[in-house]
Formats: sequence, C-alpha cells, structure tokens
Amino acid sequence: MIGQRLLFISLRAGRKFSTEAAEIIEKSSDFALRAATRFPVANVGKRTLPFLDGYDPPKQVRSEMPGGGRKPWPQKGMGRARHGSIRSPLFKGGGISHGPRSPTPHFYMLPFAQRVMGLLSTLSIKLAQDDLHIVPNLDIPTEDPEFLEDVVRTRNWGISVLIVDVDDIMPRNITVASDAINHINLMPVYGLNVYSMLKHETLVLTMAAVEKIEERLLYQLHRSDAMCKEKKFKVNQV
Repeated sequence: MIGQRLLFISLRAGRKFSTEAAEIIEKSSDFALRAATRFPVANVGKRTLPFLDGYDPPKQVRSEMPGGGRKPWPQKGMGRARHGSIRSPLFKGGGISHGPRSPTPHFYMLPFAQRVMGLLSTLSIKLAQDDLHIVPNLDIPTEDPEFLEDVVRTRNWGISVLIVDVDDIMPRNITVASDAINHINLMPVYGLNVYSMLKHETLVLTMAAVEKIEERLLYQLHRSDAMCKEKKFKVNQV
C-alpha cells in the first residue's frame, strides 16, 4: 500500500519539450515523498472549495421583508393560531430568524504541518499513478496550439494538464499555445496547491521547479520549530 512506504523520486524527463520519447533519470534519493495518505489531501481539498465559493450574503429578518404589514386574519374567532404578519419566520417566504447578518466568509487556515503533508501526499499519489512528469524546460519551437496538443496526446498526459515552472513569466510560445487550450494551464511553483493538482489529471514540472519544491519541502520537514503549534501563517512558508 502506498501509505505504508516511502516513495523515492524516479522522474521522467525529456531531452526536449517535443514529441520524442522520454527517458528515465535518477533524482537525489535524499528527497523522499512521504507516505501518501488520503486524510491530509481530503482536508486541504475541502478547505479550498468553500473558499472558492465566496461568502454567504446577509439574510433579511422579519422587519426587513417587503409586505406583510396587514394582520393575516383576526386575532380571535377563526379557530386558528394568532399571527401578526405573513413575513414571520413561521411562514413560507418570511424572514430568516438568526441568519447571518454580515458577509460570512468560509476561509479557515489548516495547521501548517497538515498543509505540508497535503502537498507531499498529493505529489506521492501523482507519482504512484504515473501522472507526474518532468521536462527540462518549457521551450517549444512554435506557438501553435496544435503542437502542444500533439505533445500531450503523444505522451498520454490525459485530458487535463497542469504545467508548473519556477518563474512567473514563462516562454512566449508555450504561453500563447496554452492560452488557446482550456485543459492545459500554467502555474508558477509558489502557487502549487493540492486543489489544482487534484483538478488536473497530469502534473508536469520543469527541472527548476522540482529543485525548488525539493528545497522548500525538505526545509519544512526538517525545520527546528516544526513542532511549534503557535506558528504564525506567512504567505511564503511553502
């Protein structure tokens, strides 16, 4: 079982970003993707979904609802329960009792160690499923989207591909080519997250991105204050 052993990186890398067959290269065995478990992945993924949904709008109480100023029926003599307005929370279409009164965000921050384990587990799962591939760089000879489609089709990279590089500004050809293809997306390495990796079938990393991920994850796994629970959140922690 994947969760019972360590997965060492043995990465696929092509000599060129083209339709040629990829060769297997050996990466440093110091960087071991830890045991893949579904719980960090599920927790981090569930955290992202409500954050993308935004927030709940405030609900109207009885006094804020339009209409309902007239008493629906006399107080006595009807054999019915007494009511003063059809906008009461007891009526369908009435006000909301004890509802949110201000924009309610769904954002919450998971423990830092759990976020790191979520990244490690997702990378391990992608590697075990043969959905993680490495290329030397993102230089392609043309900006024609058909060429990029042929690369994906020839290498069996699946129906959706996430390409990660270390820089914000990527080569023009692949930027223009991927812009015309909805199922191929580019992302800088600092934006890599569990939700994006789960959303795409295939993860493609450049060698520079692999080295950066290795450097940051090794630091987070072996930092001296890893057991500190009162650690403040910083954007550049991972």
